[in-house]
Amino acid sequence: MSYNKVDKEGYGEAPKTHKIRITLSSRKVQSLEKVCQELIDRAKTKGLRVKGPVRLPTKTLKVTTRKTPCGEGSKTWDTFEMRIHKRLIDLNAPTEVVKQIIINIEAGVEVELQIRTELFQCEPYAIRKYSRIRRSCTPRDDKLNCDSKTYTSTNCCNQFKSHAELTKCS
Repeated sequence: MSYNKVDKEGYGEAPKTHKIRITLSSRKVQSLEKVCQELIDRAKTKGLRVKGPVRLPTKTLKVTTRKTPCGEGSKTWDTFEMRIHKRLIDLNAPTEVVKQIIINIEAGVEVELQIRTELFQCEPYAIRKYSRIRRSCTPRDDKLNCDSKTYTSTNCCNQFKSHAELTKCS
């Protein structure tokens, strides 16, 4: 009997879970902490594995300008400062669930998602093969031989991804 077949109605394949990294950045610490706590609470109610929030170092941007617009008078300066705070949250979840979690976010907080697919979760052999094919795709190369397949340099860049996906990850 095959594991891919569905024996009973209502039972199907579970949605694929991905490693998802959420990067939150804001100038206001209170709103950032509030959004982080809301995301973690929503993820835990869905039963997801959550790591974080990881607090990254605060970036401080400074601009120093003269107070007088004309340049006359005493040499007085103003210093303006903007602080950018960042937090990282890692999840293992399907993309549909992540959409539901992130749907309502407070204004002033920027969200960046990074989704890691199965190709990068494989063992290092497949990743090495992927990077080797990618590096050898230069316009100077006429042909690229890889596992008894010959690619020309024009079609190699289009096909290296599918070739790396075909390698066995187990």
